[in-house]
Amino acid sequence: MSHDSYILKKIEQVGIYDDQPNARESLAEIVEDAHLTPIVQDEPIISLKACIQTAQTRGSAAIFDNHLSQRNYADFRGILAVSQLYLLFFPALLVSSYEADILEIREYRQHVPIILEPDKVTPDSIIKGFEICKNEFAGKFTSERKPWRSLVRVDEISEDKKSVYVVIPSWNASEKILLPISIFPVQDERIEGMRFFAKVNIGAENYTDLYCYDIELADKPIGRYANMAEQTFSERWKGQFKLSNNPDDSRLDYLKQRYQL
Repeated sequence: MSHDSYILKKIEQVGIYDDQPNARESLAEIVEDAHLTPIVQDEPIISLKACIQTAQTRGSAAIFDNHLSQRNYADFRGILAVSQLYLLFFPALLVSSYEADILEIREYRQHVPIILEPDKVTPDSIIKGFEICKNEFAGKFTSERKPWRSLVRVDEISEDKKSVYVVIPSWNASEKILLPISIFPVQDERIEGMRFFAKVNIGAENYTDLYCYDIELADKPIGRYANMAEQTFSERWKGQFKLSNNPDDSRLDYLKQRYQL
């Protein structure tokens, strides 16, 4: 199926994925109020791959809570399902108290147009969220979500070496942003003081909405940095397309063009 077919597909049935029975019931009622049909996943999910396939088969959109581990419901986070479905042009929304999961979510934020707080899920927010997803699939980004090549300066590394504090001058020259170190090509204490170029949505109004990807060293590495491995788009994302029953290489080409990779 071409990406155009995904964009034009009408949303009618919405998969509901949450490890709390009461939350699933509540989400289902809100989906019904949006004049959509909820497809509630009550049984435990075998794997992330099975979840992706089920979501695509049973519905035309989905809503995931980020925490899915209770009652052995699933062994993965909702953010992984939402981001991978996004790459397959399948509308999916994430429900999360973002501040509690900010580092985990930040790594995939470019593939998560909307994050709904649990107490702010409404019929209108669901409909709007799905519309934003489909618009992005068509390459229509809001000013808050459009990526721009930007300078990223690393000020310091955290004590546990799992995150870094960075400054993005084109967004805010004085505010430090916490990012997971895993998204950078350098992942140890040498990163302090280094500068990178990355795709950043510098139109974001709030730091929680910032995403940062396609990161590369601002200066050509020399000496001990010369042999640092560079993770490419295909290495990081091409494998995600294997989750579909009908892989379509044209979608990978489309994403490369869209993200200018």
